[in-house]
Amino acid sequence: MKRAAALLALLLTACGGGQSATPSPSATVAALPSATPPVSFVPVSTPNANPSPAPSARTVTFRDPANGNSLAIEVAITAGDRGHFVFAVAAGIYGGAAPVRATLSSLSAPMTIAYDGPIDFTDAASGATRKIDVALRGTIDPDAHAADVVLTTEKDRFVITARPPDAGALARALDRMEAALIADDPVALYAVTNSEVKAQYTQTQFVEAWQAQSASTGRRITAMRRTAIGGVVESDLGYASVDVRYSADITDRNGSRMTGYIAYFVFEDGEWRLWTTSEN
Repeated sequence: MKRAAALLALLLTACGGGQSATPSPSATVAALPSATPPVSFVPVSTPNANPSPAPSARTVTFRDPANGNSLAIEVAITAGDRGHFVFAVAAGIYGGAAPVRATLSSLSAPMTIAYDGPIDFTDAASGATRKIDVALRGTIDPDAHAADVVLTTEKDRFVITARPPDAGALARALDRMEAALIADDPVALYAVTNSEVKAQYTQTQFVEAWQAQSASTGRRITAMRRTAIGGVVESDLGYASVDVRYSADITDRNGSRMTGYIAYFVFEDGEWRLWTTSEN
């Protein structure tokens, strides 16, 4: 609750803090129909030619923004459990404490992965665990955070198509955020915030807090000019973020001034969402 309160405070002040984003968005999940097209290769990323030191463990998570399916797999060359994976879908999780290891075809990207055999399946609704036979096939590029993967059971087939999102899709979200801030419209701003803010605050609570602080400080953003849009950064947890920098005009009870302003966005459920803001 403390972190959520801090996030809300940054949004409410519209120029406070100076904190950086550590996004943890959520996603919805759905199984896909059982067809079996060939798995395509993902683009080759630019490797780090001089890794120092070579990591002894590196679990990379690939998330499909369209259906929410995810694959977490150990890819470090020196890891004792290289290839250990967990595949999560709406119905539950394939994998668990007992290491089930896929075969990785190479030491560098792109890598094909394969596994055939039993795995623990934990039901999301009941928590019950049972053994089930699965086949895992696909291609992954850990550095590019891209993957084409298929998990097949006797009854189901689940697909992951993961690519870093394009920052170009930010435009609509930026327009909405800027219009909301300049209009001092907390309802419109709440609509573009990410799932963590919405999980902690209802729209009514957000609006009430916004209005109370506006009345207390008199602070308003009257103009925003985009100065830079950063590159998309995707973590090994499978979450993408981007920061957008502004020159902003601010008024409050002390008068008017110009300031630097940063808005941090995360990619959730196929679209960009406002995470938090800071003055720079």
